[in-house]
Amino acid sequence: MTQSANPVEPAPISGVQPPDHQSSPPLQFNVCVIGAGAAGLVLTDLLSRDPSMRVCLLEAGPDHFRDRKEPFFVRSLKKDHAGVNEGRVTAFGGATNTWGGGLIRLSAADFKALDSRPDTAWPVSYESIVPHYEAVESLFGFAISPESVIIERDDLCVRRRDIPVLPFRSKNFAHRFGPALRARKNVTIFCNANIVRFHAAPEGGISHLDIEIAGGEGGPPRRIAATTFVVAAGIVNTVLLARRIFEACGLMEHAERTGHYFHDHVSFSIARLHPRSHFKFSRRFGYRFKRGLLIGEHFDIEAKGAGVPGGFLHFAFDMSQSSILRPVRDVLNAIQRRTLRTERWPSLRELGALVFGLPRLGFCRYVLGRLYLDPGTKILATLDLEQIPYQEWMLRRAPNEGECFISWDVSRDDAAFATRFIPLCNEILGKLQAEAEFTIEPMTPDPQADLIGFKPQGHRGPGQLPRRRGRADHERAH
Repeated sequence: MTQSANPVEPAPISGVQPPDHQSSPPLQFNVCVIGAGAAGLVLTDLLSRDPSMRVCLLEAGPDHFRDRKEPFFVRSLKKDHAGVNEGRVTAFGGATNTWGGGLIRLSAADFKALDSRPDTAWPVSYESIVPHYEAVESLFGFAISPESVIIERDDLCVRRRDIPVLPFRSKNFAHRFGPALRARKNVTIFCNANIVRFHAAPEGGISHLDIEIAGGEGGPPRRIAATTFVVAAGIVNTVLLARRIFEACGLMEHAERTGHYFHDHVSFSIARLHPRSHFKFSRRFGYRFKRGLLIGEHFDIEAKGAGVPGGFLHFAFDMSQSSILRPVRDVLNAIQRRTLRTERWPSLRELGALVFGLPRLGFCRYVLGRLYLDPGTKILATLDLEQIPYQEWMLRRAPNEGECFISWDVSRDDAAFATRFIPLCNEILGKLQAEAEFTIEPMTPDPQADLIGFKPQGHRGPGQLPRRRGRADHERAH
């Protein structure tokens, strides 16, 4: 976020192109939000509820998901990180056009400094973020249930925690918030907006910016002035825009450090579960329906008195071979993006299995309030960990402003923490066997290679939580 009290024509700064002459006055707003994804749309909705607040919302992509075309590709220099490309959606609604809808809070441990790494502490506390979590959750009509402790030891604690997943009708924020925002007279929306220049204010921050509308009527760039600018354009574009803002303000030292410390939330499959009865397993561990939400469970692992990355165990449901859930998921995903195209239409054999399986799916859904997991659903016990950030992992554009690249990997420290937590995860699974009988087929993940956390968001359906994509913590770099 950058602020300027009174938008005025800035004085030229060394190394920054001075603003060209523009006869028409800039469009004046209280707030300009850059990025019409999950954060940008929610923020614009909340701010514009005050009729006196003039809000401008800028989106680099088109108004409709079907017209999207990603403007650039991010090349991986080390380990491939598919999320920076497959999880990036440049269109009105952003990644909510394709995501699974899971709303996962960070844990308190994620905000603390790691052992021997004071630079890894967040500049804000978990306690200061909780009211904002609660405000967003109340916006969608739910409150987090109290946690329950299932393992308590001197060195660690394991808590069972509910994870809500937005209902199908609310997942796509373009359709949830778009009509209301367009109907408000104090909201101005520009899609296909390319920011061609940021202008620094003499007193610091950004006073205004220039945009060009792709496929528009041409002419000089439009000038947007605001008291406050908020960048909410997703991890990749936010990092690239932050660098341009620092350069426009003459803060070259900060510009050079922006994009370092890129790290992610990585996942390892540690076991496959084979229920004795899929119907009974569904009654206990299938996602439950509550007030229009899907509710799943996580088992948070928190070390006591030691600064180590946060982690949790959860069940991941692979529906790719399910004759019931896969076609239902594909149809729902297609409707979510407002198109009848699916990844793959079911075969005649699958249609037959679907006809016989739908009654059981409906019985679990409307009588038991649970998501039915048919025998074709692969159930994986998955360990998720926050990575330890390193300065050399980065996301940025090449000096010629052409290619964008990412340098990222999984460190030995990450592998060591995964290895350390696997026995604890097996202990958790042993306790859960008393709640629904299943056998455990251990898997031996290679933390350096067998990552599962970077699939396209659109490939996840009901019962699958979206994983957090990578983030470059440029605040820590400062």
